Order: sequence, then C-alpha cells, then structure tokens
Amino acid sequence: MAFDYPNLKEYSLDIDELRNYIYKHFHLDFEYFDQWIDGWMKVLKSCEKDTDKQVNSLKENGFPMFEVFLQEMHFGGVTFKFNFIIDGAKDYVKTTQPKPKKMKASQFSKDIKWSRMQDDPKSELNNPILLATFPVENYMSVVIDGNHRLTKLLEKGEREVDYIHINPMDIINHNILLFTIDKAMYAFIIEAKVFQQHLEKGTPHKDLIESSNINNGFKEFNID
Repeated sequence: MAFDYPNLKEYSLDIDELRNYIYKHFHLDFEYFDQWIDGWMKVLKSCEKDTDKQVNSLKENGFPMFEVFLQEMHFGGVTFKFNFIIDGAKDYVKTTQPKPKKMKASQFSKDIKWSRMQDDPKSELNNPILLATFPVENYMSVVIDGNHRLTKLLEKGEREVDYIHINPMDIINHNILLFTIDKAMYAFIIEAKVFQQHLEKGTPHKDLIESSNINNGFKEFNID
C-alpha cells in the first residue's frame, strides 16, 4: 500500500507489475542487474509494510495538516505518488541556510518540471524556488515549492529566478518525503539514473552493486 496525502487516500501498489515494467524499460548493461532489481523489489515490499504501520498510526492519532506537493510518476500501468512535505523542505532550508542561486527563467520550461498555477502566491515573490532532483519525462528536476511564485515571475517577464536545489540524500533524510515507501521509490529512481551515468563512464560493476542503497541506506529492508 502507498498513500496519497493531499487526498488522504490509500492506493495499491503492484510490485510485481512494477518489476516487470522496470525490468523491460530500465534495463541497464549491468552485470548485477537481476540482483539489483530483485533487491530493490524486496526493499519496496518491506517499505510498503512499514508504510502501512505509519498510515495506521496516523489514522489512530490524526493526520497533521501538512502542505504537500504531490508528484506522480508512471511505470506503465503502475502510478506512484510522491508526497513532498513542503514544511519539511522549508525547515531544511531554515536549518541549513543554503545560499540561493540564480537560474535563467527559460531553464524552467526546458530542464525543470513545474506546474503553472492560476491563483496568486501566498508567500513573497522573492522567496527562492525549491527544487528536487527528479529524473522524469526528460526533466532532471522538479519544483516542489514555489510553483505559484514561479508562475507569477514568468508572467512578469523575469529573466532570472532565485532557487535552492535540495540534493537527493537531504530529500530522503530531512522529512521532506513522509512515508518509507516514498523514500525508497525516490532513492531507486535516483540510483537508476546515477548507475546509468556511471556505467556509461565505465565504472566497475562490482563497485556499483556494493554502493547500491539495497546494500547501504535501505539494507535493513533488503532482508528475507
């Protein structure tokens, strides 16, 4: 089971169908591909059970009114909904105080996935846009906070936009993704992209499988 937080709805996740799609469409020229995929599927099934516990706890104690950015990703007939917790992202920025950078406005339609909004932003226009690495639909990043601000800035004809990019490990480790299954699925899609890049560069296959999150960050979930 996975969870759509903005709508407070559980939805089913067919791990076997997901594996079939990934095996066919994510296939890498990787000596340990089968071991890698099977390890990740085991992780996802374990994380699904852990997410069940999280959701049941929320049912008992009440659902906090988080502001959530929901990003869907489609794997053939399987749809996964990532719950990015905006308060978590803002707390991360407040705590770590990264220096905002500037990006050409044209980049947002070219390289970065974002959503055009109709209503006005609730926060100041000069607040930086928050981005997360998210390799989907030929994009490499997604705006998880600031779509309203970005819409207004682009309508005004701004040529540059202030932004903060939150790296994948911080997305996973700083309560920006709420559920265990969200964190595992996010870690998987990031790792798949990174492995593809390393394989193209000729990184030894053994080094890659040993570095995989199935043997590190999510190792506890990769157990029979």
